[in-house]
Amino acid sequence: MSRTTLFAVGAGIISALLYLSLLTGSTGALIFAYLSSLPLFVAGLSLGIVPLLVAAAIGTLVTGIGDEFVSAAMYGGLTAGPVIWIVHLAMLSRSSAGTVEWYPAGRLITWLSAIAGGYFLIAIAAFSALEGGIRGQVESFLATILEKLAGRPWAEMEGAHVLMEVYEPLFPAMVGVSWIIMMSLNGILAQGLLSRFGKNLRPSPTMAVLQLPRALAFMFAAALLASLAPSLVGYAGTTISVYIMVPYLLLGLAVVHALASKLSSAHVVLVIFYVVLVLFGLFGLALTAGLGLVEQWFNVRRRCGVVYKGEEE
Repeated sequence: MSRTTLFAVGAGIISALLYLSLLTGSTGALIFAYLSSLPLFVAGLSLGIVPLLVAAAIGTLVTGIGDEFVSAAMYGGLTAGPVIWIVHLAMLSRSSAGTVEWYPAGRLITWLSAIAGGYFLIAIAAFSALEGGIRGQVESFLATILEKLAGRPWAEMEGAHVLMEVYEPLFPAMVGVSWIIMMSLNGILAQGLLSRFGKNLRPSPTMAVLQLPRALAFMFAAALLASLAPSLVGYAGTTISVYIMVPYLLLGLAVVHALASKLSSAHVVLVIFYVVLVLFGLFGLALTAGLGLVEQWFNVRRRCGVVYKGEEE
């Protein structure tokens, strides 16, 4: 067995073990499960798509052996499959005017939001035959969590109905956004580690030059329009709108990084910005995403004198 194959097999096993940590039932296990895509990204971004396929197959097999077929299917669909597609796209390049142009990072992030939206629509269809549909299943899941935390039926808890009314509509959006962010962070972390040791196959994108495809704005507009509709259509539109806001949040951060780069104390400014962003919470995130929307249509970076070789839209 070659070193490349051995590394791929090891990456698949580590990925599966991280994913299977959910079986322990501990709170921290969720963090390990979110990191399950990291070994796959490391394998794909350093060795290429074929070793990644080996790692993904081994990870799926080990997950199935460690738990059951459903877990293996979930691992393959939510972890291995998306990593394979993102790495495949990330490895695409073309030569232009003597330079190599790589698949833009903005499109990779857009794909993650699209995948999350697609999975959500599949979930709606899959749960449509069950009592209450997807909303009924989400409510049942949250009720089970509340009961485990409190040790008594959720219906007997004071204020439980109010909590349910607030969090049930938000839950799919929260889960999808956390998935998009963690997949993005795992990919960025893998690329950063590989770049540090000179094992990366493609150069690392620069945050300040991030751009998003124009089509994303029309998708966002369509999702917002759908969110105004009653019942399940509005529910789906609202959730997918939130997914699409994640790339715009990153574009807003790219604007801040680009503008800060013009200052002599750029690092200090960025530290202050992120501290303020954390303090403002969701409101700060929404404003930053709004800045991303403005940037896409009005080129804030160029208007402020930031000159850069941007990514292809």
